[in-house]
Amino acid sequence: MYASMKYYVVYEADAYVDVDIGEFEPPFLELWTETESHLSERNEELEVWKGLWGQHKKWCAELCEEEFAKLLDQNGLCWAGPTAGLIGYPSMGWNPAIAFIGDSQDNRGHCEAWVCPIPEIPQVDENQLCLFSNKTMLRLQKNGWKSVEAAIKKKFY
Repeated sequence: MYASMKYYVVYEADAYVDVDIGEFEPPFLELWTETESHLSERNEELEVWKGLWGQHKKWCAELCEEEFAKLLDQNGLCWAGPTAGLIGYPSMGWNPAIAFIGDSQDNRGHCEAWVCPIPEIPQVDENQLCLFSNKTMLRLQKNGWKSVEAAIKKKFY
């Protein structure tokens, strides 16, 4: 389908007060940019569901397939389905995204990832491009996203 795929990932983790948030750090930490780090805010819904949270951290990175698979495996992340999307990188606009969630086996914390797949499409000579109407182009984009989503679901679900 595609020669290769990259994954833009926003990953966050929350841990109980007495748990080291480092247990939930992503693999290949040197590839990630930490964007948030603070004590978790009071959230009554989470308190009822899990108890009182302690630390919260968020990171973002662009990963290759091997690095992405390691993130899912190491942090126990499971497919949760399509989301409303990500705003910003990689296109600086709206991008479709898929959510993955995970809980530690002993309920010591919780992590989530929002993933925007970035297919690496071979370069096409401008002279070979066809012109489409806006309606046709929108349909092609929507169908293209469905095929990318289906490929990721097949591989990681």
